[in-house]
Amino acid sequence: MIDIEQLGNILGVSTLAGSLIAQVPQILQILQSKNVTGLSFNGFSIEIFSLTIQVLYFIAQEYKFLAYADIAVLLVQDYLIVLLIMLYGTGLSFKEYGHVVAYIASVTSVIFGTVTKEMIVLVMQGVVFLNIISKITFVSSILATKDTSSMSPAGWVIFCVFQCSSYFLLATRYWET
Repeated sequence: MIDIEQLGNILGVSTLAGSLIAQVPQILQILQSKNVTGLSFNGFSIEIFSLTIQVLYFIAQEYKFLAYADIAVLLVQDYLIVLLIMLYGTGLSFKEYGHVVAYIASVTSVIFGTVTKEMIVLVMQGVVFLNIISKITFVSSILATKDTSSMSPAGWVIFCVFQCSSYFLLATRYWET
């Protein structure tokens, strides 16, 4: 019988494998169509902030890289999607540029030690809430534009499976600490 640790390891490897391709269909769809209508810059910004918090948490807790490699890979893919949204979109609002500046300032403060390990652990408590907000923002953007032409159905399926196993892994990793 498989115990919870073995299940976590199996899901961890499959999640890492899935993360390597999670957003690739979406990225390819954008590159082919040069269309980002319906994709939410704000949703991806929130998701990037959430993923960054998770990566910083695992670094602060001194986990091995493989424990959070899936999150780091997804973060890089989200960076690419945001850059494509900036490239092919209609332009960012002042508020959206503010998100970029706030993100850079936050990461810089971590790099220079202004943010302590304890602060990162505290902020980690809000990650699930941030993930929910990012998904609501994605759906709201789709409903507002009524245009799904820039979205990859394969990408959404892969992403949903990846997210479900990621939440399980996040919960098991958090319970271990």
